[in-house]
Amino acid sequence: ASSVMAITGQNIKAFVGYADGGFDDSKSLAQQADHLYGFGVEGVNFGVLMVTAGGQSYTAVNVAMESARLYGVDQSTFELSGQGIHFVYNSKNSSGSVIDFAASFGGGLHLGSTGNIVIDMSTYRFGVYFDRATLSISKFLYISGSFGFEEVDYGDALQARTSNGLSTVSGAKGFVIGGSNITVFVGYAPNGIDRTKTLQQQGADLYGFGADGIDFAFVSLKDNAGTSYTTIKAQSDHMQIYGIDPSVFDLQFSNVRFEYNHSSTDGKTLDFSVYNSGKGLDVPAGSGSIHLDMRGDRLGVYFGEVLLKISKFVYVRGAIAFEKGDYGTLKDSKGNSVTNAKGFSVGGANIDVFLG
Repeated sequence: ASSVMAITGQNIKAFVGYADGGFDDSKSLAQQADHLYGFGVEGVNFGVLMVTAGGQSYTAVNVAMESARLYGVDQSTFELSGQGIHFVYNSKNSSGSVIDFAASFGGGLHLGSTGNIVIDMSTYRFGVYFDRATLSISKFLYISGSFGFEEVDYGDALQARTSNGLSTVSGAKGFVIGGSNITVFVGYAPNGIDRTKTLQQQGADLYGFGADGIDFAFVSLKDNAGTSYTTIKAQSDHMQIYGIDPSVFDLQFSNVRFEYNHSSTDGKTLDFSVYNSGKGLDVPAGSGSIHLDMRGDRLGVYFGEVLLKISKFVYVRGAIAFEKGDYGTLKDSKGNSVTNAKGFSVGGANIDVFLG
């Protein structure tokens, strides 16, 4: 015997807190924010599907909301908000199998009176995604960008690189976090942050440290053997110290990249370059994704360009890289194998230096 139950909702507005003078149903929550004190969401569409088949139970959830935010606090003092929020869940049964709704229903199961709520997950999913999330504290801290948070179960799909070649990583489970197009500023912004401009474009009014165009992926997994794996990939278009006369002191970094790939077992690290038939792994990052194709143990920081100026005395400009690596087996001048080779490297290119 089998059974199916679906629950849907569309264009939902919800608020929890205190509304001074009540609600005006003709307005959005944002339009009447000056007399709201609490937490509210708008434009919520959701579908919940519960299936029983073959003695097994399955649950699928798809929720999308236009916006969510805290009300009642001056946004120039404190802001916590999100836009384009999406929650997805597709459960496993007791044996670890999931329903492939995309294959079962020709692209997905359409729910709701208009059919615009689609259950189309094909694998296990449990994630929350933000097209835009913003945290602002007074004129001191500002973080805004796209983010994704997801619990993952890769089963036996991942492989690790060892001294003996590739080996299957069994039962890899954990979580991933991704972010894209993120702006971060810590310091003092007397006029606040203009969200239509980059930090560089409004740098004359900033005092502190800021970074534009940040993308990152963080992966944390553990396999059936108890080995833990951690991978980080992050990059920023531009990082700079603001508020100091650049003719006196200037420190800027462009095209900055950080990479880390390691495990708790020596000589064994994830090789993303062979995942998905060599296509690599894409980590959800809100409105986009971050691609991972690293292989081998790695810890590196890479600067496309560093600029340091100290008054009229010091000038340094160029590309610099620092990397700690695991080079596996190397050959010496006599053809002998040098096993388990590890080391540290520093490189630079197109560097200009002036002292005087």
